[in-house]
Amino acid sequence: MAKTTIKNEIMPMLKTVEQMSRVSGIGANKLRELMDNGELEFIQNGNRRLIAD
Repeated sequence: MAKTTIKNEIMPMLKTVEQMSRVSGIGANKLRELMDNGELEFIQNGNRRLIAD
């Protein structure tokens, strides 16, 4: 099995703000600001905002 296939099975496609912050190196507050300004698309799930990977 290829590494990319294994990686995709382990890491979810949608990430919380905190998860995306760790992965991308962009601060959580900056990500929230981008979402509030409409510059970053997200999915609202209850109180959580999920960002596509």
